Amino acid sequence: MTAQAAVAEPTPSPSAEPTATATATTLPASTDVPSATNAVECGKVTLTFNNPTKYEHTFDYRVDNQRPKYRPISPDVIKEGPFAGKKFDWRYNPVKVAAGKTQKVTVPFKAKSGTHQVSYWLQAGPEQKWFLAPVKVSVKSTCTTGTKAPEFKQPRCSDKNAHIVTAATPGVRYYYQSGRRKTALVEGDNKVRAGSSGVVIAVGTSRATVLWGKKSWPVKFDKAPSRYTCS
Repeated sequence: MTAQAAVAEPTPSPSAEPTATATATTLPASTDVPSATNAVECGKVTLTFNNPTKYEHTFDYRVDNQRPKYRPISPDVIKEGPFAGKKFDWRYNPVKVAAGKTQKVTVPFKAKSGTHQVSYWLQAGPEQKWFLAPVKVSVKSTCTTGTKAPEFKQPRCSDKNAHIVTAATPGVRYYYQSGRRKTALVEGDNKVRAGSSGVVIAVGTSRATVLWGKKSWPVKFDKAPSRYTCS
């Protein structure tokens, strides 16, 4: 086991707007080596750092052309793993992950600020063979998404509820506004009150999302049929 110097500095925020946020949870015992994944959305990326080992590991990430904040943890040359033959790098945004934990860091960007690059890796831990080579992802701060018209189903004898059916649309959230009441609609089928009237509204999930196409659909549902009508 090749021990490396511990990282003493606290985890800083990246040079992105607004500030990155991090959350830690217990990692299910499904793997035995560190790993890192990303989830890119319009205007942000969420990095997930997994540490199923018995030892603390410190991951790192860099935003665009950010300058390093801390010196390398060691002047030595790395002997094995993806960085074999190279010296330890300078550090940018160290993220300590305790043994058996997973840490998520969300890096958001200001809307309409262009396309950004985020890279992440692992180069601090007890085993060099567990180090992770850098992975780079692109994040758009402005995304254009087309809306999809909802489907309306009137109440009937076999089902006295009215229904609004919405399609999965990345970057778009749908709401049903009836009077002063505004209800978020889930993907797929949504039961609403028979006899109600209102409008379905399409809204971007972030300031970075630009919608094109229709953004509202008025609807008036029939009242539920009576037992006499259905007999």
